[in-house]
Amino acid sequence: MTQPLLVKTGLEHHVDKREAALTRAESQLALRAVEHALEAFDAAEQLGADPDQCAGGRWFCHMLLGDFQSAWRESDAIRQRGTPDPARVWNGEPVHGRRVLIRSVHGFGDAVQFLRYAPLLRAMATHVAVQVAPALAELARGVAGIDQVLVWEEETAFDRQLEITELPYLFRSTADTLPSAFPYLQVSASQRAAARRVVPPSHRVRVGVVWTGGTWDSTRSLPLSVMEPILLHFPQVEFWSLQQPADNADWFVLCERMAWGNRAIDAASIAELASYAAEMDLVLTIDSLAAHLAGALARPVWVLLKQEADWRWMLDRSDSPWYPTMRLFRQPSAGDWAGALEAVGTALSRWLEDSRPRSTTPGL
Repeated sequence: MTQPLLVKTGLEHHVDKREAALTRAESQLALRAVEHALEAFDAAEQLGADPDQCAGGRWFCHMLLGDFQSAWRESDAIRQRGTPDPARVWNGEPVHGRRVLIRSVHGFGDAVQFLRYAPLLRAMATHVAVQVAPALAELARGVAGIDQVLVWEEETAFDRQLEITELPYLFRSTADTLPSAFPYLQVSASQRAAARRVVPPSHRVRVGVVWTGGTWDSTRSLPLSVMEPILLHFPQVEFWSLQQPADNADWFVLCERMAWGNRAIDAASIAELASYAAEMDLVLTIDSLAAHLAGALARPVWVLLKQEADWRWMLDRSDSPWYPTMRLFRQPSAGDWAGALEAVGTALSRWLEDSRPRSTTPGL
């Protein structure tokens, strides 16, 4: 029996073109072909794609390019359209002379990155409270500009509220105007003393390492075996794991094989992890909480990035305007951690030759 000929209507063709344009935009963004992605998001929006979705894609592109002001214009357009978004809290009203509550509902790394804005906000507001996950409360209490720290489900009176990732938008920051007071995290004397009982002073250079992160993006992580050639090539370096105990099984096997002893920490809180990071001469890490902690503490930190790195690390840069003591090592091609680590090995050789006393920041 002959099947009927299916003919698409003009509307169906239009929908197909719209979806194809949006798919092309997302694909180009995933490949970090940013200029092509911007054109494709514009085309998709003109064909009727969700304007907020297209603006969000362009926002990501602009941030990758370091064009913060264009990103903020996309944020303006999204806010003016008023589509409900649980990640958007600030309604655009001024905060001068008001009681402000900062809510932190994103990841720990995001919170650490944007707590730097508290002193600037406090200079405008009459009171600044921050609501964070319980694990972050102790660390947040040491940040200048914060009058009150709450944990989730605790509330306080406020006139204005923001999600913590909205702070750069509030201040219309650019790569050249980011808050520059470092360190903006503090490690108390008691925390430092406790860390030194586990990581005692040493005449050897100490490097803290992190190779695996949260499960939400496993492509940021790498097997310890891939990092192992670096660890074994520098016997003059005392490498320490800054991973949580649950992630240290392979590390303990390596320590036993190399007779290193127990070079691992057991941080019961993020504040404790910060205290251990502060004891390192250098932190070598994937894109992780440890990277933000070390950067906020103004410790030298080298970050291993996948090729399609997050917006905050921009494109092709080996430095970061967010953290002046940070150096970025990117995969030369997708999945090529060995290539990134080869660059780390070369840089570490040079860094060791030029290393200075621990009280200074080694040249990056």
